[in-house]
Amino acid sequence: MFSTRSVQSLRKLFADYIEPPTLTRQQSHKLLNGLKASFRNELDREYGRETDNIVGGGSESRSSAASQHLRSILANPLFSYSKPSAARATTSPLPESQRDPMEVFDHAVARGMMTFKAATGCLVAKNRPPLTWSPCHMVDSASTETAARVVRWLRSSGADKSLHFLRYRSFVRSLMPFLVAERLDAVVWDWIARLIDDDKTKWPAARRAEWSSFLLAELVTAKSKPRHGDLDAAIATMLEAENRFQASPLLPQLLMLAWRSIAWLSTVEADTSTPPSEKLFDAHLATADAHLPPAPSKPPTSGYTTRPDPASIPPYSSSATGRV
Repeated sequence: MFSTRSVQSLRKLFADYIEPPTLTRQQSHKLLNGLKASFRNELDREYGRETDNIVGGGSESRSSAASQHLRSILANPLFSYSKPSAARATTSPLPESQRDPMEVFDHAVARGMMTFKAATGCLVAKNRPPLTWSPCHMVDSASTETAARVVRWLRSSGADKSLHFLRYRSFVRSLMPFLVAERLDAVVWDWIARLIDDDKTKWPAARRAEWSSFLLAELVTAKSKPRHGDLDAAIATMLEAENRFQASPLLPQLLMLAWRSIAWLSTVEADTSTPPSEKLFDAHLATADAHLPPAPSKPPTSGYTTRPDPASIPPYSSSATGRV
């Protein structure tokens, strides 16, 4: 091969290059600490600092916004999904009927393939009777943090910020029992509050009232189950909504569906649940008198009304029949 002018230039260039000596272990550790400190300081400048006073053995520990930000990153489903180990890969895979639906959910989230329709299917499968994948269905559903994993996905995908997912009612209806079982009611209250209180959103008032009313009704229905407190818990939830948003002009629309759900459960389906206490049932009726418009009167020939007038409902009876 003949030497060219360009090759000679490159040789002269690299002749002056001196490779820097490798860092010692102490120097590497010092550089790493400096990078971490710089990263944390930059996050603190961007997100601010937050001090948490935690009493433990007489000492106070401080948690910065940077630490919280890092924890939120590590909790992201995109990073939390781990592939099966080689030992597990060599064994025969579980049949589809015995596979935890939330494993399918995590796998799809990690690949960016999760949709609301698919998430609904995972939640429905998770809530099936214990005939297939789980021998301890009711306990396992809560212990695997089903709702928490779905909420993390909503937040990491940005759906929680825009609340667009509320359009998918089947998804919300399937998720609500898990939110209540895992005591994540605060998440639902946050969604309702953002719809009711934030009048600067792009959603019109009618849409905000519709979605918030649907959320509250689903929360009330989930609370009415025996394992969560029956009708007492359902009515208490509706009264909490009345107290939280009493100053909002959207309060009547917010309470409408929840009130109707409780009225149906306490009358038509009274034999399927424990009757509420007399005090709470009276408060339920008082809510209708205070906030809900009476049903419009229908001509006698129509034979039905859209909703019974609350004043026409007889007083609550705590007799042995347990019915109104």
